[in-house]
Amino acid sequence: MKQLLATTLMLALCATSLAAEEKTSQSKDKASIINSDDFRCERLTGVSLADFKSKLVENCNLNKPFSSSLSRVLNEDNYFYCCQKR
Repeated sequence: MKQLLATTLMLALCATSLAAEEKTSQSKDKASIINSDDFRCERLTGVSLADFKSKLVENCNLNKPFSSSLSRVLNEDNYFYCCQKR
């Protein structure tokens, strides 16, 4: 139960932080990163699926719960993930 609550709070923090960052940023970034001691959230813009997967494998402990998503805006892929660090 505690892990579920911690994961939910982590995702809420990531979403809130990214929304605030997008409002203040005027230029496009290749990647936006949120780091903590236990987890990592990153948004990748304009990269291929293979690049996204390699980042996910490189940065995350995939034996623990993680979240990822894809959105397409004006034919540009935007990948987002939150996971527990290796």
